Amino acid sequence: MIDQGFGTRIHALASDRRGVAGIIVTVCIATMVLLMMGGIDVVRAYLIKSRAQAAIDAAVLAAGHSLGSADCKAQGEAYFSANMGSNYLGSSISQSLTFVVDGTKVTADNAAKVCSVTKATGDIITATASLSLPLLSLGFIPLSNITFTVSNQAQRTTNSNLELVLAMDNTGSMNDYGKLQAMKNAATNMVNSLFGNNSTGAKIYVGLVPFTETVRAGKDSSGTVHSGWVGSGGLKHFNSISDWNGCFFERSSGNVYSLNAAPPTTAPFEDWASFYYRWSYTVSCSWGWCQRNSTPAWSTSNPYFASSKKNDPGCSNLARVTFLSSNQQNILNNIKAMVGNGSTMISSGVLWAWRMLDPGWRNSSAADGWGNAALPQDSATTLTKAIVLLTDGNNAPSYTNTGESGSTGWSGVYLVTDDYYMAGAFKGAPKDVNGSPTDGNGNVRYSVRYGQDSGDIYINDDYRRITSTAAADDILIQACTNAKAAGITIFTIALNTNGAVSSGTQNLLTQCASNSGYYYNVSNVSDLNGVFSTISGRLSELKLVK
Repeated sequence: MIDQGFGTRIHALASDRRGVAGIIVTVCIATMVLLMMGGIDVVRAYLIKSRAQAAIDAAVLAAGHSLGSADCKAQGEAYFSANMGSNYLGSSISQSLTFVVDGTKVTADNAAKVCSVTKATGDIITATASLSLPLLSLGFIPLSNITFTVSNQAQRTTNSNLELVLAMDNTGSMNDYGKLQAMKNAATNMVNSLFGNNSTGAKIYVGLVPFTETVRAGKDSSGTVHSGWVGSGGLKHFNSISDWNGCFFERSSGNVYSLNAAPPTTAPFEDWASFYYRWSYTVSCSWGWCQRNSTPAWSTSNPYFASSKKNDPGCSNLARVTFLSSNQQNILNNIKAMVGNGSTMISSGVLWAWRMLDPGWRNSSAADGWGNAALPQDSATTLTKAIVLLTDGNNAPSYTNTGESGSTGWSGVYLVTDDYYMAGAFKGAPKDVNGSPTDGNGNVRYSVRYGQDSGDIYINDDYRRITSTAAADDILIQACTNAKAAGITIFTIALNTNGAVSSGTQNLLTQCASNSGYYYNVSNVSDLNGVFSTISGRLSELKLVK
């Protein structure tokens, strides 16, 4: 028999409502904490994924911009880490950051090969990262963390609006070691790569400026004659246009060279012509033995100008410039036509490449500009104007001795004359550092004006520059500085296969480039194509495609 008192106590316990609120509060608090922690986890996950996506976008663009070099993976990883931070909101990368280039995963072992793709367009790079987030609600649900993946893809495409001029060294030394042909091949591949099938409607224009000491700009590859660029409206130093090969002297004002891109309507040119000073001296001969017995003298303070195109081989043998064009085949044909001849004045290539890109030269009249009403275009943020400058040597303007005239017999005093033709666009006069036409050894030297200081470049008779010819380097730096200030991007290449490019010139080319990463020192001609391809990549556009 059940104790009636026990039953009463059970009933009383069951009907007692004291403490019910505590139980409800406990359950509610637990639920609220769970919801709060879960909410915090949701917010953390959202913030982390957003930050991770931004970091992966930066990483894939950084890696894409580094294609063509061996460090695209390292660059991408560095950008991801910099943008993601360490253990952001407690997160961690649960799977290594991966990069895939054109279907091939980049690893430490193959990075140098896979990253060094040389196409300017069509390269696709994908970056992926998986992240793990420990949950604050771990004690309430059977899930310790959540994992999510972020990725994006970037593709290099042809720059949609590009004006590019290839300023290519065409001097005689380019004939050695296969340099000229290697340059032609690399430039050809670059043009083909940039144009591709051009199905995107991109506006791509490429020009060519072959240079030695001068540039043949007055008669371009299309056959257009720009005799109207000459100040008088006609040719000063030749009998007819047919005797002029299309080169100009560089402009000067107040004995200072005007290193600018002013159009001919503003600052006309003087037509280039071989010119010479006559050097005369006497010799006395007795029984077949002759001795110079007078100080050499110049017959006039002003030069004589040749009146026949035969006397300016420095211009007539030089390939003509090709103005900005979208005609791919025409550009390729004119690259093929380049020949090596003459000496080097690198600034000539820079100045005429700049003038080909300056909108002040846009004119439908060939007498007042390039004869094109649409090009060059005005500068714009959507337009890239660039120069690729290649040389295989140092600044070395020169002159030519045409030989002696006169006679020396067995006895008597005779007059002997030498004609010295000055080559190149920088017109000079015969003198050495002391103002004399000859040095202490009787060697003839020329000087030309330069830069901001009205100084002189001196050239001796064996085609090697002496100390004071460093002024030619000043011209180059000033020309590059002025072009870059006008918004031109400059890439420079030292084709240094035989060590002929001095360390001084290498420094000049580094300074000439828009930044140090845009200068390339090529010691093997087989590497030249890769350098041009890398530049093509830098001129292409990288776009996120996801």
